[in-house]
Amino acid sequence: MARKANISRGEILQACWTLVDKQQYPNIPRVAQYFLDKDGRQCSNTTLLNAINQWQKDYQEHQEQIELNLDERLAAPIKQFIRETTKQLNQLVEEKAFDVEAERKLKQSAIDSDYLSLSTSLAALEEVHQELKEVHHSHQIQTTSLTQEKQHLEKRLNEVVSHNQLLKEQLEEAHRANETLRLNLAQRELDLAKQDAHISSLERTHAEQHLQQQNEQQKLEQTNRQWQEIYSQLKSLNASVNQLQDKDKDRGKGK
Repeated sequence: MARKANISRGEILQACWTLVDKQQYPNIPRVAQYFLDKDGRQCSNTTLLNAINQWQKDYQEHQEQIELNLDERLAAPIKQFIRETTKQLNQLVEEKAFDVEAERKLKQSAIDSDYLSLSTSLAALEEVHQELKEVHHSHQIQTTSLTQEKQHLEKRLNEVVSHNQLLKEQLEEAHRANETLRLNLAQRELDLAKQDAHISSLERTHAEQHLQQQNEQQKLEQTNRQWQEIYSQLKSLNASVNQLQDKDKDRGKGK
């Protein structure tokens, strides 16, 4: 039978978090070894199993909360990136449309005006084009920066997802191991219960046999006492008979 637990559930839960910080997934052998190494204390596997199952539920809720917080943190930058990208695309479309319109006006001006007017329009168009090139270059820098930031966030998200998947697999494996241990413990408790029942049956049989032996001993003692009484009576009767015989002999001699 397992010894009475002298480790509280709170201590076991804290031990589980400590093991996770050390990159060791908690299970019964690791937690038991943790307390043996720490202060030499022990408790039953059933106590450890119940506490570890509770920790696994808390850990799963904790991971779900982390994923939710991460999604909330990533949502704003991703939305900002989409807005900025859409804005830049719209600006590029407007710039292209402006260039097309300017070119159209330039052609129309060349047709309708003389060479000097055409030169003036070309100079103005070149100035506008240069300004647009500078704006476009600035937008390209911003787009590159946002792309790098998005890639970094995606990489970080993939790392978190991979880590959570690994922990999820370990959690499922631990669930299966704990279920096996639970079944083994239940079977062992059943076997112990059968042994206890068998021992109790043997104890009752022994008690009945002992009581029967006591009864037989009492009967034997009672029989012995009865024989002693009969023997005493026979002895007394024999003495009386001897006395009567002696008296008869004496009377015979007197005659």
